[in-house]
Amino acid sequence: MFQICNEISNEGAQHISQGIKQLEYLTYLNLNLSCNEISNEGAQHISQGIIQLENLTHLNLDLNSNRISNEGAQHISQGIIQLENLTHLNLDLGFCDISLKGAQYISEGIKELKNLTNLELILYCNKTQLQGAQYISQAIKQLENLTYLYIDLGATQIFIQGGYYIGDEIIEFKELSNSEQGIINYPIKVFKISLMELKV
Repeated sequence: MFQICNEISNEGAQHISQGIKQLEYLTYLNLNLSCNEISNEGAQHISQGIIQLENLTHLNLDLNSNRISNEGAQHISQGIIQLENLTHLNLDLGFCDISLKGAQYISEGIKELKNLTNLELILYCNKTQLQGAQYISQAIKQLENLTYLYIDLGATQIFIQGGYYIGDEIIEFKELSNSEQGIINYPIKVFKISLMELKV
């Protein structure tokens, strides 16, 4: 698929943040800033914007293919953790520069969102590794209201055991939607494991 990239920088992210933080009654936000020139500073600006949206119930935040590392992941986590009314979260940080520590930050933010029913977490093509998968699985376990789950940890240097960590937590969700609705991808789809992309 051909993707058109823009050149939105940290300054652009700051302007966007200043705009959205004025929308105090907003309940649904779809913010796609994928494939730009946003770094950790820009991630901080975005975080400072969304943290003001206390009424948000749906957040789709796509920062795929930016220059965001662990520090940026921490900023994003600090932003979403305050959104207590959030029920739907789609967070795409694929093709960034996030490692184990960044996965931990994201997990710490997600696990506090007790009202989440739908979660899509994309960390494709990062360096979250085995323990990163464990952090994520532990966070998922805290989300007792979850009914839809999509996780993409493809090409993240996790071992097969990392898939087991997440799979074990999924089994505990007795009300989790069936495989036609809930998808686990690391890099598997509906529990079809591709061993070529997992390390033995």
